[in-house]
Amino acid sequence: MFTFIEDLPADVLGVEASGPITHEDYQKLIPRVDAMLGKGPIKALYIFNEGVTEFSPQAFWDDQVFTVRHWRDFSHLAIVSDVGWARLATRMFAPLFPAKLKLFRMDQLADAKAWIASAS
Repeated sequence: MFTFIEDLPADVLGVEASGPITHEDYQKLIPRVDAMLGKGPIKALYIFNEGVTEFSPQAFWDDQVFTVRHWRDFSHLAIVSDVGWARLATRMFAPLFPAKLKLFRMDQLADAKAWIASAS
């Protein structure tokens, strides 16, 4: 499930992933991203909890399409997670992202919010 994080500046998209991730989650995310794109590149804070249990097959496909479609639409990404494979994947793919990307641990959430809010 995606939960939107609301206590961020208006130019920052905040998403927390937990539990199963479904096609419906992407159906809620995409309009929000599209609306923000009208104002320029997006800064995003993404929290990936240990409670993420699965991606439905359609959600996995949605994620791939979303990533390709919005590859260059993000200027800054703050990824917050203690999940080992998510941290490893982030480090592996970070050099490929055109966005400035910074990885944080869960106990550094306040630092992640400060970094993404001040990013320019």
